[in-house]
Amino acid sequence: MEEILNHIYSTVLTLGIGVVGFFVKRSFDSIDTKAGKDEVKKAVEDIKALREELEEKSPYGEVQRLADDIKNFRREYATKEELKEIRSQMNEVKASVEFLKENAVRKSDFVRVTADITSKIDDLSSYLRGKL
Repeated sequence: MEEILNHIYSTVLTLGIGVVGFFVKRSFDSIDTKAGKDEVKKAVEDIKALREELEEKSPYGEVQRLADDIKNFRREYATKEELKEIRSQMNEVKASVEFLKENAVRKSDFVRVTADITSKIDDLSSYLRGKL
């Protein structure tokens, strides 16, 4: 009987130590996680502050801003070669428009000619009905 009580006692003691260990580990993990997050946030804030300070005080920040301005100018404005190409394309478009003005049929002319042809077909149809 005493052996059974010792066995039960050791099992309960082992389970108790396991539960206490589990909760202690969970608590330490939680503390480490919170401390790690706080440290990371603080480090990020420090890096941002240092970056802003460097941009204000160092010529590198000014150089970087100027480089960004140059990139924006390149995106927004055309080079001489691009302007030449645009002018040549505009000349081609103008030539095409002039060609269309000379060789295309206007809508009013098309409607007038179609109406004339329709009236002639109607006259021919009336004539043929009269002959039959």
